[in-house]
Amino acid sequence: MKSLKKTTGLKITNYGDDFKIELANDLAAIAERYGIRMFSCCGDYLVNDNIHKPHCIDGNIIESLFFPDGLRHKEKPTRKECGCTESTDIGTYDTCPHGCVYCYANMNNQKANKAFNNHDKESAFLGYSKSQSDKWLAEIPNNWTERDSKQLKMF
Repeated sequence: MKSLKKTTGLKITNYGDDFKIELANDLAAIAERYGIRMFSCCGDYLVNDNIHKPHCIDGNIIESLFFPDGLRHKEKPTRKECGCTESTDIGTYDTCPHGCVYCYANMNNQKANKAFNNHDKESAFLGYSKSQSDKWLAEIPNNWTERDSKQLKMF
């Protein structure tokens, strides 16, 4: 956000909850007119009939899309009011080429573009070679079931 302010002069202001609730409800009404559902992550005070609670990592959605026989998953929030499912990142910082201003995962767009363009397509993990990812996969505990291993490889 510092870069945004420096390059555009825009300053982010933190308004009170009443203003945020009113604004969120106005935006939800606009979104609804266009067939869009609005969500609020880690802002449960905004959640109502028109604003839904999302999960960045949603175990139920992952299960419905990829594991019709079921997926063992549990919630593992990263902060207050977070509803995320426990997960393992398969990449590393500075690997996404999209350049979103608010993204915490990229600090250097040039480095991210280079990493994306040089990605080893045989690797199970973004930003790493196949040999490195194979080494990590070999370190998976032996007490995992065959089903757990298949699920990991699918991600």
